[in-house]
Amino acid sequence: MTLTGALVAPAASQADAGSGTSAAAAKKRKLSPRKGGNVRKAWPAKKSRGNRPRKQLARFLAKQVGPTKVAKRRKVVARSSAVIQEFLPAAKPSALRLVRSFDVPAGDPDAARMANLSWTYDSALAAVALMFAGEKVQAEQLLDQLAALQRTDGSIDFAFNVTNGSSLQQFRTGSISWIGLAAATYGNLYGSSRYDALAGGAARYVLARKQSSGLLAGGPDVSWVSTQHNLIAWFFLSSLDDDINTGMSESNLERAIDGIADGIERNLITSVNSSHSAFVQGVGDPIRPLDVQSFGLLFLEASGKSQTTANKVRAYLGSAYPVSGRSIVKSSDPLTYNQTYSATGPFSGYRPYADGAGPDVLWAEGTAQVRYALRALGEKTTTLDSTISAWNAVSSTGPLGADRRDTSREINGYHVWPTSAAASWTLLGTGYGTTVFGN
Repeated sequence: MTLTGALVAPAASQADAGSGTSAAAAKKRKLSPRKGGNVRKAWPAKKSRGNRPRKQLARFLAKQVGPTKVAKRRKVVARSSAVIQEFLPAAKPSALRLVRSFDVPAGDPDAARMANLSWTYDSALAAVALMFAGEKVQAEQLLDQLAALQRTDGSIDFAFNVTNGSSLQQFRTGSISWIGLAAATYGNLYGSSRYDALAGGAARYVLARKQSSGLLAGGPDVSWVSTQHNLIAWFFLSSLDDDINTGMSESNLERAIDGIADGIERNLITSVNSSHSAFVQGVGDPIRPLDVQSFGLLFLEASGKSQTTANKVRAYLGSAYPVSGRSIVKSSDPLTYNQTYSATGPFSGYRPYADGAGPDVLWAEGTAQVRYALRALGEKTTTLDSTISAWNAVSSTGPLGADRRDTSREINGYHVWPTSAAASWTLLGTGYGTTVFGN
C-alpha cells in the first residue's frame, strides 16, 4: 500500500495512513467502544497439532500471530517513525492474536520498536490468504480478534502493538475495507454468517465517507481521497451478501457501488502518453504507486470498464516498474542497515513507485501483487514464478520485504526482513485466490 500524507510508515504494505492526527488530538476524540469477544487460539498452541498449516508460507503466517520476545538494544541507529510514536495505550492492556507485520531479526536495532507491530491490513490480508490456502481455523483466529477489536460504529484502529493492545487510533477507509473484504470472503467461501456483523459494520463505516463525487474519503478526519482505498472498498462492497446490514437498501447500495466505480474511472486514471495510462495515488495526487496498478487492472476487468484503458495500464505496469540485477548485501550503515541476509541473486521484480517517486527497491509484496493480478487476468507468469521462488529461498521463514533497507524518504520504509504481507500475497498468487477480487 502507499502512503498519502505526512506520517512515516515503516513498511510499504502499511501505507495510506493519510494526514495523521497527533496523540493529543486522538485523546480528545470520543471514540466508540470496542465490541469485544472471545478469540479461539489456533496452531501453534497447546492441543492444536491437528491445525498445523500444510504449506510453509501459511505456517509462517501462523507463527507470526501474537507477541514475540525482543532483546533490549542499547543503541538504536534506525530512524524514528512518527507513526509508532502515536500509539495510545489500551484501556485494558492485553495481548492480541493478530499477525505481526514483520519478522525482525533479533539483532536489528529496530527490533524493540517494530517486532510486535501489527498493521490491521496485514491481519485482514492474512485471513484472506489463509482461507484460500484451506486454513480455515487460522483465518477464524484472526477474524475473531478483528471482530473483538471492531468498535460499535464499525471502525477499527489502523495498527496495534500485539503485546499490550496499544493502538494507532486513526481510522482509514482502506484498512477497514480490507477487514470487511476478509469477513465477506469468509461468508462467501463457507456459506456462513459468522462474520456478517463484522462486514456490516465495516460497510456502514466506509459508506459514511461517501462524497459528492461518489468516491470515499480516507477517514472521518480527512478529506483526501485515495485510489487504493476506493478500489478495495469497491471490491468489498461488491462482494457483500444481500443479508448483510449495510444501512442502505439494496438499490441504494448498488448506486453507491456504481458511484465509486464511476468516480474511479473519472478521477483516478491519467493518460501518461498515447500508449500508456496509469492509476494515480489519489485525487490531486499524481504519484503512481505499483499496487494501484495491480488492483486497478483487476477493477477494470471485474467492473467491465474500458478494455482499451486496461491494455494501456497493463503496458505501463510492464514498462515503468520492473527492476532486475538486484542482490542483497549486508550493511551496518544506518540508512541501509542489514546484518542478517545476503544473496547474490541476481533478482528481479517490481519497484513500488514509477518515475522515481519513491525508493528504488525491489518490493516483494508488490511483486507478488503483480503476479496475483496477472494470473487472475489469465496471463502466464512462468518467469515471474521463478523469480519469486528464487527470492523466497533467501529466507527460511518468509519472503523478505525488499532487497535493501530504505527509510530515507517520507513515503514508505522498506526493510530486509520477512514480512507477513509479502507472504500473504505470495500465498494468494500460488493459484488459490483468483476469485477474491471478482464482482
